[in-house]
Amino acid sequence: ALGIYESYDNLSAGMNWSPVHSSASTFEVEFGGGDFLAWTDTAGGEIRCSSDNYSARYVPGFSASRINSASYGDGKWVVVGENGNNAYSNDCLNWSSGNTLPNSNYEKIVFGKNKFVTIAGDNNFVYYASSDNMTWSMMTNIDPTYGSLKADDVTYVDNEFFFLNGSYGRIAMTHNDMSINWNQTYGLTFSSDIIAGGQNKLLAAQKGPHYKLAIGTKSNMTGGWSEKTISYGVKSIYFF
Repeated sequence: ALGIYESYDNLSAGMNWSPVHSSASTFEVEFGGGDFLAWTDTAGGEIRCSSDNYSARYVPGFSASRINSASYGDGKWVVVGENGNNAYSNDCLNWSSGNTLPNSNYEKIVFGKNKFVTIAGDNNFVYYASSDNMTWSMMTNIDPTYGSLKADDVTYVDNEFFFLNGSYGRIAMTHNDMSINWNQTYGLTFSSDIIAGGQNKLLAAQKGPHYKLAIGTKSNMTGGWSEKTISYGVKSIYFF
């Protein structure tokens, strides 16, 4: 059955899940500020928060658009999605429309360094906003061979943002200047378009049934990658 489920188990093999909301839709979930935020995979802007017993609330600006991603930082939730729509909330319950982003399908948002960073799924747009004013600015996006590249994924690892481009096997680490300077990756036999990590480790994979996982380090992000064969395809990677 679709909907939202909770478990208070300690991630044991026999985790016991209890339904907290039944639905015909599937949900994505993020955690932040002591709250679980869940949103549907359909247009309409429906969100549900654990602090509100998962009652339905609706984010302004998303009546005809889908929420794609959410992130929490500095006491603030931010969601992004289709048609450049974005919104923010200080309590997961009451939402305000965000400042204008160019019309695009923004697929992911992450938080770090007091900034929210979002990437578009249909072009090379990468934008960031400070958590105190939520005014969006475009990041410089430079590759020495191909010019500006699409960021297939973004993550925040050990005080730095990392970006991945699968088509050309590129990776970038952003410093305080908030610019993307792409570098070639070495040692991989497949193109990765998912990245995550922590404690100097980087994990990369390709979405779908490809059964490969790449392991690298922040200190040697272009080389030194090793590959592992896994039993399942990968949709996303999380580090706790």
